[in-house]
Amino acid sequence: MVDKYGPLYFVANIPKGTYKGVNEDVPVAAVTNFLVVNKKMDDKQPYELTKLLLEHTADLGAVQSRGCFTRLIYAQVKMHQ
Repeated sequence: MVDKYGPLYFVANIPKGTYKGVNEDVPVAAVTNFLVVNKKMDDKQPYELTKLLLEHTADLGAVQSRGCFTRLIYAQVKMHQ
């Protein structure tokens, strides 16, 4: 998938025990998520929003099972002029 679509996709593992009856880690294709904000937003707001999401991944996982897999692997900040 990386060859066809680029580095948005990567190999990840769903840890054993995440789902009932899954007793081994399961390799899966994963996709990168983007947080996009309006260029009119002040410089501090995107940072605070990202920080909030990463500090509350357990809360995300409580309401959406995929939220528990949220982690920061690579961050790129592009500020609009």
